[in-house]
Amino acid sequence: MVQQLLNFTGASSIAELRDRDAATLSSSTVMAGWPFVALDRDILPQHPRELYSNPKNFVAFEFIVGANTYEDVAFMTMGPGEYEAMADNMEAVVQSSMSNQYDSEQVNRILQQYNPDTVYDGDHVAALAQFNGDYAIQCPIRAMASMLESAGAKVYLYQFARLAS
Repeated sequence: MVQQLLNFTGASSIAELRDRDAATLSSSTVMAGWPFVALDRDILPQHPRELYSNPKNFVAFEFIVGANTYEDVAFMTMGPGEYEAMADNMEAVVQSSMSNQYDSEQVNRILQQYNPDTVYDGDHVAALAQFNGDYAIQCPIRAMASMLESAGAKVYLYQFARLAS
């Protein structure tokens, strides 16, 4: 995981990461696929993905996991203009976050699912928000739910979809 963070930040060592600003590190952890997990090594000794992949590490009873429909957290690391600029370059964002995991045909299929013009009525911000939320939150949560269920736990998966008024 550290190597992924080094790759996304362009740093060559952990020492170089100390020179990166918080916004860069925060957005890079999202792109590396492990956002907002406090790895304190005391209470949470490993990333949940590794911890819960071994049934010996937990009691397989009942878990409730889920998230909000619109769960993009990337906007917290930048101003509105920066986020809009990123949305205008959404294809590059998807390419950079997916190309290390999927081949070009799969990345193109992913791009089709989040196409701002055909799926989101030309709204690049909505398309990017949905992609980021799915990539950083929704997909990992679904994967964790499947992993827990495979280990014998009863899992309740929720998606809170009501927009605030």
